[in-house]
Amino acid sequence: MGGYFALPGIFLILNTLAWIVGPCLIIAGHLVQASEEKKQMLRNAAIELLHSAGGITINNYEETFQKFRAEHHHQLVLEEVSKMDEQKWQEFVTQLEQDLEQSGEIFG
Repeated sequence: MGGYFALPGIFLILNTLAWIVGPCLIIAGHLVQASEEKKQMLRNAAIELLHSAGGITINNYEETFQKFRAEHHHQLVLEEVSKMDEQKWQEFVTQLEQDLEQSGEIFG
C-alpha cells in the first residue's frame, strides 16, 4: 500500500485550504486584538489568498485542468509560431491544411 500522488488532488486541497484559512485570518486579527494596521494587513492577506485560490472544486477540477492545459498549449503554439519566418509559416499552413483535409475536419 502507499499513497498515489495526484496533482489535481494537491490543487484541490490547497484551494480548499485557502477558502478555510482566508476568513480565519480576519477572525484571528479580532481574537488577538491586533492593531487596526495589523488587522488591515490580515484582511489584505485574506483577500489575496482568496483571489489566488480560484474556483477549483471536487465538482469542476477536471474541467478546470482541461482549460489550463488548453491555455498552456495555446501559449506554446504562439511561441513557436512567433519564431517562424514567412517561408516556414507557409510550409506550416500548407501542412496543417493537408492534415485537416485528411482528417475530414475541412474539405478541400
